[in-house]
Amino acid sequence: MSIIRKNKKVEIQEGDAKFEDIAKTIPTEQWYRDLKKYYYNVVLEDPESAEMWLKANAYDIKNPKAWYTKVVPKDKSLIEYAPNSNWLEVSKESKFYNKSYYET
Repeated sequence: MSIIRKNKKVEIQEGDAKFEDIAKTIPTEQWYRDLKKYYYNVVLEDPESAEMWLKANAYDIKNPKAWYTKVVPKDKSLIEYAPNSNWLEVSKESKFYNKSYYET
């Protein structure tokens, strides 16, 4: 039989930042489009369907469920941009351009 490991609770150390301190969740643009399409445009004609859609996709009218939210930092200084291979384009005027490497 295999040995089952017990999960240990993560201890929060003093000085660690909490999620609420550095980020927040906001509704996506898709939430506003779907809210208009499936709730506001339907609520007068079929209020039961509109309420069912809202219950399935939100806690209340201002708080959508996770699939309609995105995480954003509270401060732009918390964003760190790291170069990746998609940015790989070297200008011939750059001091890092190696003519010997590109002339094969």
